[in-house]
Amino acid sequence: MKKSFVTSVMVLALTVAALAAPKVKKQDLVLVKDSEVAGTVLKAGDYQVAVEGGTATFYHNGKIVATFAVRNQEVPEKFQQSAVAYDTGSRNLREIRMAGSNVKLVVEGSVSGAANGK
Repeated sequence: MKKSFVTSVMVLALTVAALAAPKVKKQDLVLVKDSEVAGTVLKAGDYQVAVEGGTATFYHNGKIVATFAVRNQEVPEKFQQSAVAYDTGSRNLREIRMAGSNVKLVVEGSVSGAANGK
């Protein structure tokens, strides 16, 4: 009896801990041309992007395809639609602008490079 009570309490505690973990919201984003971010080539298509702290992650068909460092930069007005901006004359992603947000994500490079101050 005592053993089943302890087991029940442990299961309840683990369930509460799992539910308390923050969920990272993914937002849809369409890349209209082949792109590159932090050394990873992304084919044109439908993606999802999630941001946690200073790290952004691209997902394609539910799988992680790129993780990279970003910096938030506020802008005066909210973006009406999601879009990306590229370095001039290249396919390197420079910014991600999400619909309904007044913060653009400026690509800083690879996660390890950003941590090392590169």
